[in-house]
Amino acid sequence: MQAQEILTATHKLEESGMTQPQAGAIAGTIVDAIEPLATKEDLRNTEKLLRSDLQSSTKELRADLRSSIKELRADLESSIKDVRTDLQSSMKEVRTDLESSMKEVRTDLESSIKEVRTDLESSIKEVKIDLKSLEKNMATKADIQSIKVWLLTGLLALAGSALLALVGAFFFLFRFIG
Repeated sequence: MQAQEILTATHKLEESGMTQPQAGAIAGTIVDAIEPLATKEDLRNTEKLLRSDLQSSTKELRADLRSSIKELRADLESSIKDVRTDLQSSMKEVRTDLESSMKEVRTDLESSIKEVRTDLESSIKEVKIDLKSLEKNMATKADIQSIKVWLLTGLLALAGSALLALVGAFFFLFRFIG
C-alpha cells in the first residue's frame, strides 16, 4: 500500500468519527497485515522468474538427454562391434573344424576306394583263375561262355554298387565343401 492510499484511508476513518490516533492505528495495522501479501506485480515477477527457470531446466534436460543418447549409442556400437568380432571368431573356428573334418572324410574315402579297388582286382583275378579251371573241366565252350557272363555280371553288379556308394560319399563330401 502506498503512502497516499494510507492517508486517504486514515481521513476516511476520521470522517466516520474515529480519532486521529485510532484511525492511524487501524491504518497501520491494515498496512502491516497487507504488506507481506504478494501484489500483482510480485506475481508477474515470480511468473517471469519461474518461466525463465523452466526454460533453463528444459535446456539442461535436453542437453543431458542428448548426452545420454550419445553415450548409449556409443555403448551400443561398441557392443555390436564386440558381438561381430566374437561371431567372426566363432565362424572361423567352425570353418577350421569343418575343413579338418572334411579332410578326414576325404582321407577315409580315398582309403576305402583303394580297398574296394584292391578287393575288386583280387576278385577279378580269382574269377579268371576259376574260369580257366572251369574251362579245363567243362565239356563245351558254350557252357564256359554262359558261366563267364554270369560271373562277370555278378562282378559288375558288385563293382557298380561299390562305385555308387563311393559316388554318394563324394557327393556328400563335396556338398559340404562347396
